[in-house]
Amino acid sequence: MDALLLAAVGRELGERTQGARIERITQPAETDIVLQLRGPAGKARLLCSADTRFARIHLTEARGESPATPPPFCQALRRHIEGGRIEGVAQVAPLERILVLRIAARDELGSPTERRLVVELIPPQPNLLLLDSSGRILDCLRRIPRRDAQPGRTYQPPAPQPGRIDPAAPDAADRLRQAWARLPGGVAERLAASVAGLGPRTAARVVAVAQPNAGGDLDLGLAALAELAGRLDRGDLAAYVGEGSPSAICEAAQAAGAAEARREQARHRVLQALRAHRGRLARKEERQMFELADAEQGDRYRGWGELLLTRMPAIPPGAAAVAVAAVEDPDRLVEVPVPPEARSAAAAAQAHFRRYAKAKRARAQVQAQLDATRAEAAQLDDLIVAAETADDRGRLEDLAAELEASGYLRPRPRTPSQKRRPATAKPAGPRPLTFATDDGLTVLVGGSALGNDELTMRLAQPGDIWLHAKRMPGAHVILRMPPGAGEPPEGALRQAADLAARYSAGRGDLRVPVDYTRRRHVWKPRGARPGFVLYEGERTLLGEPDRGRAMAPAEA
Repeated sequence: MDALLLAAVGRELGERTQGARIERITQPAETDIVLQLRGPAGKARLLCSADTRFARIHLTEARGESPATPPPFCQALRRHIEGGRIEGVAQVAPLERILVLRIAARDELGSPTERRLVVELIPPQPNLLLLDSSGRILDCLRRIPRRDAQPGRTYQPPAPQPGRIDPAAPDAADRLRQAWARLPGGVAERLAASVAGLGPRTAARVVAVAQPNAGGDLDLGLAALAELAGRLDRGDLAAYVGEGSPSAICEAAQAAGAAEARREQARHRVLQALRAHRGRLARKEERQMFELADAEQGDRYRGWGELLLTRMPAIPPGAAAVAVAAVEDPDRLVEVPVPPEARSAAAAAQAHFRRYAKAKRARAQVQAQLDATRAEAAQLDDLIVAAETADDRGRLEDLAAELEASGYLRPRPRTPSQKRRPATAKPAGPRPLTFATDDGLTVLVGGSALGNDELTMRLAQPGDIWLHAKRMPGAHVILRMPPGAGEPPEGALRQAADLAARYSAGRGDLRVPVDYTRRRHVWKPRGARPGFVLYEGERTLLGEPDRGRAMAPAEA
């Protein structure tokens, strides 16, 4: 919650909660307090949250209940301010992320007194503190010794950043002129570095509002500063925070942020498991390559056996090796090891042939194991790309279900209600994403190895166009073609190639080679890993991931 949105919420609270009675206090989460209010403006719920990711204060429609035994801070609030009335809401200083609620309450003896609930939204440790009329801390959600935020101490707000310009100060414009040449970056970056309460995103909004009224960079900065000061004075912050209720805006932003956090948490869970498995496979492949190289030395045993049979040298008793003339050059001697159990050249040759046969069998076995390891590694590479490019939590959860069924991801503990449900079939992977090209054709994008199989081998028609990033992990892409259609439209083909580039390991490049062919020319070898296909008759064009990112999937 930035300083401008907090200022707008503070003004809204001043209008909606003035004189409201605090009827009940709950603590539905470890960092959240909800005050249930009744006043001249009707009933309301005020959420105060010190969550480290989404610290905020705003009116809310959500109902929150405390645990059976309320946490200590909730008990302290009930003891000191439940039944009190809110007399005022104010920021500690302009554009500081600290809001103070003044509450008319009664002390332990029933005498009228004032309490203050301080809501600090300043990272990295936002906090909620309850103060008495003298500013002494009665209790706080987080006890932070380095800041003296502990019961019994006098409250000291965090020190403002030194050198910051208060936009409402009379000398604000002069100070900005003096500092302007020393500040780096564009107009928004300079304002963010010099004006109190402005971060990069907030400063960009302030500049955007002032843009039509200014010329050069300094003039634009001064105009933005003056516009900000005037709007703060009038309380007219809609141009910065959006139209409508600031509390509703804050709640929507928090919901979007929480959804994004859950999506990234799901992505992290999937990627962490996949990358751990991929690392183990890399080490396994390295060992198998070493074993294969060792097994391939078996050809020496055959050569020694053939040389001994050809020359049939005499082997002295107890000899560890014998010098034998080379077949192609009798003047060159080759030292051939003699197995300890051999008593003659023929016996030594047969021992070497047996070693050769054993090495040959081992080589075939290790080669098969190495091929399987490389196939699994390629499958994991596809899954990693699918997880990295998944755009929503639903696709990540579908991918997680596929990985759990495949044994790559440990299943989450099931709740009692989930345990009572009948077992579901093995997932077929995330459903393909659907896009529409500018000329109305449909493009489908697979979401995982199993999803690629489902898309290419079952959903696609023989005349559809199949696309895939050339020689790199990525999604299968299908450009739907009308029955009997000829060559695909150039624009639609390029958009499909852009999507294939976007959902590939080359998505960070400017251009990615993309192969395409008719679906009838794509086949899956017997026993091949999920997502692996062979194809022929392909042509190649360049896809641009950035153009692919500009395309939004159709609504499900």
